Amino acid sequence: MVHVMASNITKSVKPSAILKGLGILNRALKSATFEEAKLLESHQMSKEQYPIGPFKKPSSYTEADLRNWMSDLQKLPALLEAEVKGLDDDDLETPYRDGGWTIRQVINHIADSHVNMYLRIRQALTQNNPSIIAYDQDSWAMLIDAEDGPIEPSIKIIDGIHSRTLYLLDSLRHGEFERTYYHPEYDKTYKIWEVVALYAWHSNHHLAHVKMAKKKI
Repeated sequence: MVHVMASNITKSVKPSAILKGLGILNRALKSATFEEAKLLESHQMSKEQYPIGPFKKPSSYTEADLRNWMSDLQKLPALLEAEVKGLDDDDLETPYRDGGWTIRQVINHIADSHVNMYLRIRQALTQNNPSIIAYDQDSWAMLIDAEDGPIEPSIKIIDGIHSRTLYLLDSLRHGEFERTYYHPEYDKTYKIWEVVALYAWHSNHHLAHVKMAKKKI
């Protein structure tokens, strides 16, 4: 009974309708394949841009968390120095991904960024939720000292800034880590302990970029 009904339905469908249906199905499959490819491309871009994953702000912190973040800051200058040892000027022009910053720009950016970190923490400690001055990191990375300048001064800056920052953080009482500054670009208030977590991540984030770029040399 079921076989007869199916046969009758097939006979009633015009060949042109079948071809049209096949065309629609083919276009749908092509579209799905394109979307899948775009998703894979997007995933790959995300992995290259965020090799250790994007920053995830903790909802709270412990003393151990704080010490681990500070340890990451303390280790960064030596780790960067070890990664770039033996690289020549041509090597430093290697980007970590297509369209991404070069090793030179990454290291010079870290110096720029972490100087701002240090100043913002000091502002938070001496003012009542101050509004900090934002900067365009991509434009800064294109300035001649960042794009073409040597990296040795930047590694020294990072070393000095981290030493000063850690000395300051070591002196703070627990309640002082709750002091804040306001970031107008993000319309967000940051607590000092959040800033320490963020820049510990930022250190490892860009260290991973340098390691990625070296694999392309």
